[in-house]
Amino acid sequence: MVSKKLLIAITLIGILLGIAIILKGNENLKASSKYLTTVEIYKNGKLIWKGSNIITDIGFNFTREQLLNPQTGVSLIYISVSNVSGVCSKTATNIQELAVCGLTRAEGTVTQYGSNQFLVEKTFTLTCDVPNVQVAGLHWVSTAQSDRNLFSCAAFPVVNLVTNDQITIRWNVTMIEG
Repeated sequence: MVSKKLLIAITLIGILLGIAIILKGNENLKASSKYLTTVEIYKNGKLIWKGSNIITDIGFNFTREQLLNPQTGVSLIYISVSNVSGVCSKTATNIQELAVCGLTRAEGTVTQYGSNQFLVEKTFTLTCDVPNVQVAGLHWVSTAQSDRNLFSCAAFPVVNLVTNDQITIRWNVTMIEG
């Protein structure tokens, strides 16, 4: 189970992302140079892709709302996957996520490494074949296939999965002190 301290830290990361964006007036997370976020995709333990993610508009709004009206128990720790192309964008509210074959949205494991670095990671084990997996989402609500709680998403090269394959989604967030 994720400790309360780590849940608070992940929530604070989202809040700090919003502060940096509001203060800088910049919607491009990379351009703010205050955070480095990457997503890694592993198939059966082997890294198959590493790249940037997109913070969605509702993700930005989520951080603003957390600043104005903080909610306890709200954390960016739920991971989902999709096999629908073109659903990951700045304006996305959901990624048409899968809820079959062991790929239902699930709570990720949160690990803090270093004072300003965090991982949110989930390994899914397939119970049947699923072709064309190509998008991952990071959410603040645990309900599978629910809408308007997609903080960020990442599109990656298509992965075809068969029964007993494992796919690991790992979000890396580093807060860079300026």
